[in-house]
Amino acid sequence: MGLRDIEAGIREKSRRQVEEIKSKTRDEISGVKNQLEMEVRDKCGKITLDSSKKSAALRRSIISNARISALNMVAVEKAKTLDSVFTSARAAVLSLLPDGKRKILSKLLVDRSLIEGRVTLLVDRKYTRLLPKLRGVEIKTQKLDDFGFILSSQDGLICVDRRLSTVLEELSERIKPELCGILFEGK
Repeated sequence: MGLRDIEAGIREKSRRQVEEIKSKTRDEISGVKNQLEMEVRDKCGKITLDSSKKSAALRRSIISNARISALNMVAVEKAKTLDSVFTSARAAVLSLLPDGKRKILSKLLVDRSLIEGRVTLLVDRKYTRLLPKLRGVEIKTQKLDDFGFILSSQDGLICVDRRLSTVLEELSERIKPELCGILFEGK
C-alpha cells in the first residue's frame, strides 16, 4: 500500500467523516439558532417602547454573536476533522504489516542521496529489521518512540528527520489548504 493509496483512503474516510460532521453541525446550528431566536423574542418583548433603538441594537448584537458562535463551532469541528485525518493516517501506517512498513521506509530512504559520504541512521529498535542494508550507512538504534528514522551526515551538520510524526506534520502544512478545499468544499 503506497502513500497515494493511504492518501486516497484518508480522503475517503475524511469525506465520510466530514459529511457526518456537517450533518451534526447543521443540526446543532439549527438548534442554537432556534434557541437564540426564542431568546431574542423574549428579550425584545421585555424592552420598553421608549428604548426601541436600544432594543434593535441589542437584537442585532445577539444575532451577530449567535452567528459568530455558530461559525466558531463550525471552525472547531473542521479543525477536529483535519486532525482526525492525520491521526487516521498515522494509525494506518502503524497498523501496516512489516512488508508495508518496509516499503514506506525504503521510499523515505530516498533522502539518503541528499547527503554525500557516510551517514548515520538513527532508528527505533523495533524497526531496525525493516531497513535494508545500504553502503555507507551506519544504523544505530535509539529510542525514538516513532516509526521512521533520523538521517545525519558523519560530521553531524546535515540532519534529515523522517519520523512519521515529522513527515505527517510537513504533509499537513503542505496539503492543508487543498485538503480543506476537498473536505469542506471551500466553505
